[in-house]
Amino acid sequence: MAGYAESVYGYGSYLAHEPDTYGFPYDPVKGYSLVSSLLVLDGGGGMQENVEYKLPLISAKMTPSQISAAEELTKSWDLTHPPLSFFPEKLSR
Repeated sequence: MAGYAESVYGYGSYLAHEPDTYGFPYDPVKGYSLVSSLLVLDGGGGMQENVEYKLPLISAKMTPSQISAAEELTKSWDLTHPPLSFFPEKLSR
């Protein structure tokens, strides 16, 4: 599920404690990075609105250097992970 948009959004949100629901370790840099990576979907599936709502909540708790680090992480993450999609991978035999 590494490229499934809904999972990436949820995991990024939980890492940034937006909301702090399941006790994930607080990692706003990784959370911001994951959520912002969804901007490439260009509004598909209503994700654009979700990201535009969530990113200001996350960034309000971050320093400029953390945001810069998150942006760099997003670039490297895109190179090493599957493309984002609204379709989960099918189970294979």
